[in-house]
Amino acid sequence: MTTSQIDPKPGTASAVSRRSFLTTTGLVAAGAAAASVLPAALAEAAPVGLDTVPADQPPVLYTRQVRSGRSGEAFLIAGSGFSSTASARAWLVPNGPGAVTVPATPPAAAVTATVTSATDDSIVLIIPSSSPTDVYAIYVSSADGSAYSAPFLLNAAQAWYLDGQQASPGDQVTVYGDNLRLDSAAPAVDLVAGTTASAAAIVDSDSYHVTFTIPASTAIGSYTVSVSNGHGGTPGQDQSLSLAVVAPAVTPTTTIDVVADHGADPTGVADSTAALQAALDAAAASSSGAEVTIPAGTYTISSKLHLGAGLGPVIVQGAGRTGTTIRMSDATVFSPSMPRSVATDTYSVSAADDKGMLYLAPSDVAVTVAGLTFDTNQRRLIGLEIDGRHNVTLSDVGVENVDYPQDVWLYVGCYGLFAQNSRNLTVANCDLHCANGAFLIAVTDVLIEDSVFRLFFPRAAGAANSPQRQADDSGIKVWGGKRLTVRRNLFERGSTTYYYARAVQTGALKVPSSVFGTPDAGGVEDVYCGQNTVVGAGEPATNCGEAMVGDQFNAVQGGRRALTTSAATATTIETADVTFALASNLDPRGATVVVTAGTGSGQLRKVVRNTANALTVDTAWDVVPDTTSVFVVDVLHQRQLYVGNTITACPKYLGNYGPSALCIAAGNEFDITGAVVANPPNTDGAGIAFFGLSTGYAPPLLDLCLYTQINDNQVAGGHISYISILWPDGGTPTGPLPPAKLLYGNVAARNTISNASFGVRVGGSPASSPYPLGTFGSRTLAVDNTLTSTGTVNTMVLARQDHSIYQGPAGGLTDAGTNTVTV
Repeated sequence: MTTSQIDPKPGTASAVSRRSFLTTTGLVAAGAAAASVLPAALAEAAPVGLDTVPADQPPVLYTRQVRSGRSGEAFLIAGSGFSSTASARAWLVPNGPGAVTVPATPPAAAVTATVTSATDDSIVLIIPSSSPTDVYAIYVSSADGSAYSAPFLLNAAQAWYLDGQQASPGDQVTVYGDNLRLDSAAPAVDLVAGTTASAAAIVDSDSYHVTFTIPASTAIGSYTVSVSNGHGGTPGQDQSLSLAVVAPAVTPTTTIDVVADHGADPTGVADSTAALQAALDAAAASSSGAEVTIPAGTYTISSKLHLGAGLGPVIVQGAGRTGTTIRMSDATVFSPSMPRSVATDTYSVSAADDKGMLYLAPSDVAVTVAGLTFDTNQRRLIGLEIDGRHNVTLSDVGVENVDYPQDVWLYVGCYGLFAQNSRNLTVANCDLHCANGAFLIAVTDVLIEDSVFRLFFPRAAGAANSPQRQADDSGIKVWGGKRLTVRRNLFERGSTTYYYARAVQTGALKVPSSVFGTPDAGGVEDVYCGQNTVVGAGEPATNCGEAMVGDQFNAVQGGRRALTTSAATATTIETADVTFALASNLDPRGATVVVTAGTGSGQLRKVVRNTANALTVDTAWDVVPDTTSVFVVDVLHQRQLYVGNTITACPKYLGNYGPSALCIAAGNEFDITGAVVANPPNTDGAGIAFFGLSTGYAPPLLDLCLYTQINDNQVAGGHISYISILWPDGGTPTGPLPPAKLLYGNVAARNTISNASFGVRVGGSPASSPYPLGTFGSRTLAVDNTLTSTGTVNTMVLARQDHSIYQGPAGGLTDAGTNTVTV
């Protein structure tokens, strides 16, 4: 990716805010430029109706959807071709002994699962009672009961990603996903090569992660990772991931001491720029790599240091982040190329810029920076720049970058580190004291753990030299990434005067195919934000303070619109409504196709290739779309886990404001008490939330929310929300929403809400809204949520939702939806 591909205004000195950036890159402008009327086919398209298939034809159950539920709970299965007279059978998949095969039709031991409702594209049943929770094969019948669907595995392990694509014998690796542990059963991980399987020792686990140790005797090579939650025998195992076992990294034998060998001054009196640069150059030139030792002390520099591509691994080792400090000289000025008295920001780094203190050049050669602090002394925009450098580890590193001159007008403030187009980045045991801890653009395989982010935006809200009306900084900001792990970190205010906006923010850009190839192209996918502590986000009297949020993306060309299908095959879909970009950042590779109406509605697939009008998807459709089908191409937050976080004194939500699929927020503790924003402007978003969104343009631009889960959370002073809204964005609504549900197939289960007027809300603007949008969403499932506030009974509030399912306390439903099913 070049600078022009990631900088919204390449070659200019000015820049834009995050929301303006999205506008500049097409999120809003594309909608404004769109045609002012809907194609007639969009207004007329209808889903395949209930009871419209032959009586002996069984339904098709979709492969990509929620697959976890507990005994006795209502469970929704999305698919096609359902009948109002359909029955369901559930077979408890045995755990052995020996290999187990799931029969194509219900075996005699299968039990009847009560069906509570059916629609054209879903069926709701009650999971049979069992203790503990187990793996079931679910079969749904045709209308006449003569045939059954292919089995649907419920509660089988789903392995989404590994926190490393390669590791060495004896290393610990973590697999993330869903259903990785059920109740008290012990999960298992085997490394499989051919017919040989080696059991890995389990270190710790829960439903969403399993950490294991690679056996010391494991041979170098490629292995299939087989993951089981201890139930369901061989059918319950997931073998979709692979791991390369490699030889341990070789520690460089060459040592370069910056003081003894190059004359650097550890007192900070003399300028050590030349000495430090000479040491880095020597390390990069060493054929076997080198360790650059920086003894305890303070080292003054007057310009950016560079570490070149290198020939062998390089370690830059200080005496500990409280012992060794590299500090910008008092004689230098703040990043001279940054404009003065003009609103600005940065979206890229390069070797030639003057933004940072240390620059790591593009290369696959590994780099470790450990045991030192970078102090910008208010003279640099960025602490560390990582530009296309892979295999970087930052350990016990500090960055002090707290303020900047009053004539510099930054949208979001300074940065601890900035990484672009990089893979295999680890940040561990670090301390980042800045407005923004880490800004990552187009990255894969990132691990940020056990670090402290002390954050604040050093301007008062509405200050004349601040282009923002409020703090808009983030502890970690990711614009496009895959396999991202953020765990056991602390996010807190780093100032008693100023504030910070949020802990984690993702979205904005997709990773284009040109960076890491099509398999890793996409929005923000395969993410674990878990076991973090977030304290005190938000600024008084402003609309910020999200704890962790997935934001909107810039649209691909032709994306976010409801499109009619002109043709389709088992692995393609075509439209004549738009022209897709070819081989550019705006092409649809890595985006997701969601069929929203007509034949096959409810399916989603990743785009792997495209022509001007046709998209090829990653796996075959469960039901091939046809000319009745309407679809949307969207860049998504996908397979994101927000798990086990402790959030206090934050006014707004943990969850995704941007489009989402197959995301989970579970086991979080969210207490709004003490938030500096006493009355958040968007009270519906307080707590834990996922959004569906439609802009006010004609035709509308759509962001969808499908198959997400909000489970087992504790929220005090806020709500659990699935919100579908129309966001005008300056546009004027001119017609009905096309046949695309903003919310579909989502679940809120077993949450406990206190000190709130209601527990779970599903819906959007009231019926009196001036926007003629009709029903916002459908098929939302709310199960066994508890509201403990005194004098309140609204466990669930439905607003303009179709065929939602409520299971909970009698009288706990306030229903402004349609066709609601109460279990």
